[in-house]
Amino acid sequence: MNSLMNATRAAKAVTRLLADKDLSPQEVAWVAVALESAFDWATTGKERLPYLADSPDSPFAKPEVRLYLEMSLAREFIAHRLVYHVLNESSSPEPEMCEEIECPADCSGRHEFDHIDCGPDEIFDALARHGVELPEEGS
Repeated sequence: MNSLMNATRAAKAVTRLLADKDLSPQEVAWVAVALESAFDWATTGKERLPYLADSPDSPFAKPEVRLYLEMSLAREFIAHRLVYHVLNESSSPEPEMCEEIECPADCSGRHEFDHIDCGPDEIFDALARHGVELPEEGS
């Protein structure tokens, strides 16, 4: 339960941080990756809520609400793609990794990532680097 509460508090803090401070695209991307990692760690192994709009008698089945839910999901996927694009474009080539990941001979040394696991606590360090102190509950 503490991990869920910590991830929720971190998400609120990230929203405030991004509304109040002008961060570079790379800084925004790293904060987003850290927050997603905290979310993944907090929800791993937990039962997911059923998709509420699937039940015809649910208030979430209204077309306007369903649109909001679908737009939220689409925005999440768009944000994910943009975050990793920014990180991949801003990273330096690392030809020393080519042997380890068995790249083709013509590899430039640039390696694209679509997931980075920072662990459950990196979001608190990322927030602190930008002046937002948010102590973890249960620590």
